[in-house]
Amino acid sequence: EDCKMFIYLSKKIAIPNNTRLNCIAWNKEQGYVAVGGEDGLLKVLKLEQATASTAQSGKALQPSNLSMNQTLEGHKSSIHVVTWNESQQKLTSSDRDGVIMVWMMYKGSWYEEMTNDRKKSTVR
Repeated sequence: EDCKMFIYLSKKIAIPNNTRLNCIAWNKEQGYVAVGGEDGLLKVLKLEQATASTAQSGKALQPSNLSMNQTLEGHKSSIHVVTWNESQQKLTSSDRDGVIMVWMMYKGSWYEEMTNDRKKSTVR
């Protein structure tokens, strides 16, 4: 007999000024969620992981706290794409103006690693 289990997580997250969100990406390997929105809003969130013993015991999992809620600054216009490179552990975001940014984790926080602005001929 097949036994299936589905997990549903609902977590309310404060978004400044009720900014409209346009895109979301989940890094299932590390448990990060990136959301992009209007006015260059880019956030990276991470939920605390439940212990394996709790998950396997069949008991209901308690609500998780956010272990990370970081706003990444650099985009000036609406973010349209966020995507994870799980093998390199990096995040890439792109906005309406064509600016592409690559973000990397360093000492527990996300930092800009590279920016490609199509309006300029250089990558910084």
